[in-house]
Amino acid sequence: MMRFLPSLAAVVAPFVVTVALAVNVSGPERLVLAGMCALAAFVTLLCDPKHRASLAGILWSVAAVGVVMQLRLTSRVWPVAADDQFGASVLRMTFLLGGAIAVLAVTAVITRVARDRRFDPPPTLLLGVALFALVLRLLPAVAGGGLSAGTLAFPGVGSVQVGELTRFVLVLCVAFAMHAFMTRADLLPARRGALIGTMLTAAVYVGVVGLLDAGPALLSAAGMLIVWWLTTHQGNPLPRLVLPVAVAATGVLAIGAGLLVSEPLREQALSKFGEIEERFGNILSDDPQLLLGRVALAEGGAIGAGPGSSSLASQVPEANSDMIAASIGADLGALPLAGLVIGAVWVSIVLIDGVARRRGPLEAAAVALCFIGAVQVLWPTLAAMGFAPLTGISAGMLAPTGTTLMMTAATVGVGLGATGVEEAPAAPRALSSVLWAATAATVAGALVAALMPWNVSGFDAMRQRGQIVSVDGAVLATTTWSSTQGSDTIEPEREYRNGPLYGEVTGREWGAFGHSRLEESAAGTLTCGGAAPWWAFAERLLHPVPCRPADVVVTIHSDIQEAAANALQGRRGAAVVLDAANGDTIAMYSTGVTDPSGWKPQDKDGQSFLAGQAEIAPGSVLKPFVAAVGLVDGVGTDGSPRRQFTIDGESLSNSGDAVCNDVSLTGALSASCNTPFAKMATEIGAEPLAQGLTKYFGFDEGLTLDGLPVSGVYTGLTADVAGGALARTGIGQESVQASPLALAGGYALIVAALTGKDAAAPRLVAGTCDAGEFHPAPMAATATAQLPEPVASEVYDGMLGAIERVDGTLHTLDAVAVGLDAEVAGKSGTAEVPTTTSSTGLAHWTALLVNKRYVVVTLVLDEDPADNPAKVVAGELLPAVAGLESGQAGCFA
Repeated sequence: MMRFLPSLAAVVAPFVVTVALAVNVSGPERLVLAGMCALAAFVTLLCDPKHRASLAGILWSVAAVGVVMQLRLTSRVWPVAADDQFGASVLRMTFLLGGAIAVLAVTAVITRVARDRRFDPPPTLLLGVALFALVLRLLPAVAGGGLSAGTLAFPGVGSVQVGELTRFVLVLCVAFAMHAFMTRADLLPARRGALIGTMLTAAVYVGVVGLLDAGPALLSAAGMLIVWWLTTHQGNPLPRLVLPVAVAATGVLAIGAGLLVSEPLREQALSKFGEIEERFGNILSDDPQLLLGRVALAEGGAIGAGPGSSSLASQVPEANSDMIAASIGADLGALPLAGLVIGAVWVSIVLIDGVARRRGPLEAAAVALCFIGAVQVLWPTLAAMGFAPLTGISAGMLAPTGTTLMMTAATVGVGLGATGVEEAPAAPRALSSVLWAATAATVAGALVAALMPWNVSGFDAMRQRGQIVSVDGAVLATTTWSSTQGSDTIEPEREYRNGPLYGEVTGREWGAFGHSRLEESAAGTLTCGGAAPWWAFAERLLHPVPCRPADVVVTIHSDIQEAAANALQGRRGAAVVLDAANGDTIAMYSTGVTDPSGWKPQDKDGQSFLAGQAEIAPGSVLKPFVAAVGLVDGVGTDGSPRRQFTIDGESLSNSGDAVCNDVSLTGALSASCNTPFAKMATEIGAEPLAQGLTKYFGFDEGLTLDGLPVSGVYTGLTADVAGGALARTGIGQESVQASPLALAGGYALIVAALTGKDAAAPRLVAGTCDAGEFHPAPMAATATAQLPEPVASEVYDGMLGAIERVDGTLHTLDAVAVGLDAEVAGKSGTAEVPTTTSSTGLAHWTALLVNKRYVVVTLVLDEDPADNPAKVVAGELLPAVAGLESGQAGCFA
């Protein structure tokens, strides 16, 4: 009974590995998948004449990890988001395992029969098969895939990597041809010529593949050299070096002739030489693919958190083939990766050491194919860590994709079929030493790569992301999962719901190509904002705690945002609504912003974000700020000229050359007279005015909004500004530039001073949602000084008069305010701007203070001054703002 325990363990091990790792595959499917891995180990035991239980168990345990990683990378998200597509992938992988079992068994039986019967194929058959393999390798290029193409698509079946298949076939052909050529002196010239033709075809194959991809060409050349090395230990009629030199020279001449007559081949050769140089150069540079592989390994640390724990694993280029070592390390850690590499190479070495002492062609081919299989694991692993140049080599049994899995099974089958009971020869043992040395270097490299402090900040855009949600629960941005036609891979796609409405807020995420606006400034929270679990203190001893995405809740109210869009419909302009109590940006909308889904990385700043980034003369809406500074400095408007203000030979009149009947501060603000504020600005002086505007409103110091690019108010005031220029600055002209958001922030400071509350800077992020728990963001305090309350009250009275007084510029809104039972103060303005900014040369503004809490600023361009259209927009937006009920931000299901 005890002697059956190792065999039982060999069958159970891959079953347990599959069940343990494939935790997100449904129960029945997981058991079927695990059962197929166990069946593969059982069949391997049956085909092995030495019944090496450890070989079968380790081989299919390594393959089981590869199978689970293929499914994990196929879904691109763990837990699975698209059940139907993922179910198809599980079914496909189950069938692939069944095919691999059949290939292994058939190959082992055929090899065993051929070995025992000393199969000696006709030389013409070898030549024909070799030529067929060469043509098959070139067929993808002939079929229109280009010279570098290596796959053939078969409708209803999928694609086949012809490089893997043809290399396997050619190694066998060369082994039989070289063995016959070296050991048989009685061959007829025609048969000997066919054998030489077979070897020459193999040399041409290596050269042609070298023009397509250097890695696979080196593998093919290594396999054929091993065959030659093992074969020439016998009584060969030619010196050992004559045959390979002659064949290689002939192959070089044939390829040279091809380069002379074919322009595409010459271009491919030149580009290939440059590519090889670049690949070696990338080892020492910050190549993005290599750097991402290293960062993914570092995220897994020594022992990873399991399949799906790393959001970078699926973002590594060629994650399921060439770079799968980086993906495995990211999810499972460096130590498990090292164990898998050791296990995979150990299987190859055991198969190599198990070939019979008799140096037959099948034994030579088995050694060569097993050596290639080990290199297929080692080289891509070293490349993923940045210690070897990137190649087109798939990672063998670590990456059991369709063709790779079949060829790995065929290689194992040949190795088992060629195994004898005799002790292994010296030559394969030397190869084993080489492989063990390379394995030791790979394991050391994996640990170094995992423990290095790589800079991960540049890869936030490539991680799984949380949602962007409004404060009232509207989803602004989320991630959906879909597959392209004809592909099994489910790709993440960022979806922007009602994109044009919120584009100025959300921005766009392009994965590896970057991100913009909130997608950029909140990237750290969206990707890694989730709180670490309570056991993280222990987990950090093994690896960095994996990132967990969190949702970002913005201060935008969807109904107010929609109301702003409706009010601006058919116009060009922008609207901003702020909550002066806490700085919340309740609405920020610009017309003309398109759906972020259609934005391109190269023109991410090509949108017209008028609400936050406009730099336009504010006109009369600047007057309340000038008035506030004047009052603080003891400068009033009494005694101001009623029709025209003249200074240094320059005159400035009221709008429409009107007479200002009331030049008191309240009257001047209500009627928006120009002359009082032109006089006030010149009496304050350029420097004191600039200093006051900066001190109390933060003008000329820029503006921040949770990392979004926004524009502040820039006065253009310097010490040498005087006379007419200073007078025009006092009425919001000359060099003054502002955005609606910046002006709203300034008015919010007036409201804060009026109500005696702490001033708050504008903010866009209300907090984050992590696992259903809301974490509020702190209110951002301003660096400005508090405006004296009496000053704020006098300025507010003037703005209240603009609504309530008959001569007020916004008196048409008084009835609306009364009907809403709301207290509304306001200021309107029209500024002269370049026609490049507004086609009519005018920018229309309106600012409203609602219930001493909410600030509304609207901007309209490209319209005539018959009636301030910004006032109309503000009036249409007023009912929504006046009816706004403040609530507590939170998480929504």
